[in-house]
Amino acid sequence: MRLVDCYIDTLLFTRALSDRIVSGNPSYDELHETYLKLLSDAEILANNAGHNTDTFNAGKFAVVAFIDEVLLCSSWPNKSAWQKMPLQRKYFDTTNIGAEFYDHLNKLSKHGPDKEVREVFSLCLGLGFKGKYFNLDDRPKYEEIKAFNLGVLLPDEAKGNIDKTILFPLAWGEAALSGKSSFIPRLNILPAIIGIPLGVFLTTVVIYHFMIDSQLDAIISTVKF
Repeated sequence: MRLVDCYIDTLLFTRALSDRIVSGNPSYDELHETYLKLLSDAEILANNAGHNTDTFNAGKFAVVAFIDEVLLCSSWPNKSAWQKMPLQRKYFDTTNIGAEFYDHLNKLSKHGPDKEVREVFSLCLGLGFKGKYFNLDDRPKYEEIKAFNLGVLLPDEAKGNIDKTILFPLAWGEAALSGKSSFIPRLNILPAIIGIPLGVFLTTVVIYHFMIDSQLDAIISTVKF
């Protein structure tokens, strides 16, 4: 089991929670205890899979950043209680995790356990975590970071064929067409050149979307607000 698999339940629960936290309006204690249980279960999975504590905690840093951002950017009526004691303060003694997320990401190597940790960070980015890059003007840098980390995770034989690829061709299309931006989007991925590695990547994306859609109800049902 990869490290990112250990956090799937926690991440899916958080993604679903963002859509129902206002109507459900859980108390701080209720939601706090839920996350303690989810993260404890994730640690058990990681230990059973042979991941050491340092590797698990490195991935947990990204997950906690995602959780806190979702809750603190929501319209949850009990948000003020979470602001006083977010998970980042409990687990990592910080209140600046939105910036530190990227500091930690930049220190990861491209191999070994760090690569598995990078998968967790990349999934959090894919689910919408922005941290310090929350302004519209930050969008190009944010997309660049997402694309770079995806490139690191692609097979080596695929990366050589997409040196000049930008993986988010639609994000800036309108600005480029209007002539208001020098950022010129293009998709330079050729299936005939990349072959199987691209297919593997696309299959992985589809699987993640399927997992998210198919597991949301099951995970939500474990917690009654």
